Amino acid sequence: MDTATLLRHIVNLQRANRELVSEANREVAAAVAVFNELVRMLDGSPVWLIEMDTPRDDERVCRDATNLCPLALTPADVAAMTPEHVSRVIPRLCEYLRTEECFGATNQLCAILECRGAELLSFPQLRLTWRRIRALLESLMECDATACEHESVSGALQLMESLAI
Repeated sequence: MDTATLLRHIVNLQRANRELVSEANREVAAAVAVFNELVRMLDGSPVWLIEMDTPRDDERVCRDATNLCPLALTPADVAAMTPEHVSRVIPRLCEYLRTEECFGATNQLCAILECRGAELLSFPQLRLTWRRIRALLESLMECDATACEHESVSGALQLMESLAI
């Protein structure tokens, strides 16, 4: 099994896991609502009521997406994330540029820059990370790779230049 197939299977498993967790959360919330209603109907003490502190849906999406492998993020995940969450993904993505997943990481970097690049300029804590990414991409340009892979790396470097990163 090649790495692309393995990564696709991992992404599918993560997606299925998120769906199951989401379904379980809905069931727990429904059970809590029934319990609270029964307590109220029986004139029970408010102490018996269970508070459900549920984060807003966009916070949950950001938290779930941040915990995903950076290579598994979809454009929808990136679009739903706040710039702060995206800024936490970039250093993790940088680590993948040093592995055999480097060209997949390059493609993901391009997708993130196209979607959120301008917003990431305001994060000074990413300056060193951007320098590392640029150096890693430049070293990838010198390695033996297919024309498509070189084009992907070149595209990422051009995106970084156009955003003045």
